[in-house]
Amino acid sequence: MPNSVALCYCLCHCQPSTARPESLSGRLELVIPKPNAAEESAAKEITEMNRSTILTKLTVVIFTVLLFAVAGAAAGTETALKASDITSKIFPEQVFFRGQVAPVQMRNTGGVRFSDDMFVLAGMVDSSGYSTAIRQKYQAYFISEVPLEISGQKLPPGAYGIGFISGEKFILMDLGAHDLFEVDSSKDSEMKRPVPLQVVSAGGKYRLYAGRSFVEFARAQ
Repeated sequence: MPNSVALCYCLCHCQPSTARPESLSGRLELVIPKPNAAEESAAKEITEMNRSTILTKLTVVIFTVLLFAVAGAAAGTETALKASDITSKIFPEQVFFRGQVAPVQMRNTGGVRFSDDMFVLAGMVDSSGYSTAIRQKYQAYFISEVPLEISGQKLPPGAYGIGFISGEKFILMDLGAHDLFEVDSSKDSEMKRPVPLQVVSAGGKYRLYAGRSFVEFARAQ
């Protein structure tokens, strides 16, 4: 019996150990391998190429938009022209009238450029070489590429001599100094800085000024 008791004791108290591994109580870590130098260089080159492509496309888009904007402004805008806008390319520095040529005072010019790139231009002339009778009427040279209406008078395209004369009148002549029509002119007493000649926009029409005197004109239909 003593041997039997000893065997039972051994079976009860001598079971194999089941200890937990210490590694199970720790955290799992994700390890990502770092790219080597060649991979980093390739990725950098791709990034730079993409950036360069984007900048190039953006530059092309901006340039195209600006080009169309400038072209539209140049060809699609109706505007009054100042003397600084008028050069010998569109207005001659010397003009023919009544048998002789006279110089134009380019600093005293003005006009209109319509949206279809047609022009109306005017410029003071040096009429000192003409007779007294012509000098009294012929003060400026007037060119129109389009039909006009001046104070109710129809005017076809062409070149003319014009002047503001006594009695608050405006006269227009052909190149032979023959009177074509004469209309009343007006005075702009509120003009602060009158100049010898200018063209000013006026509510859908235009005013041709000589000092404070003016007539209104518009493109005829």
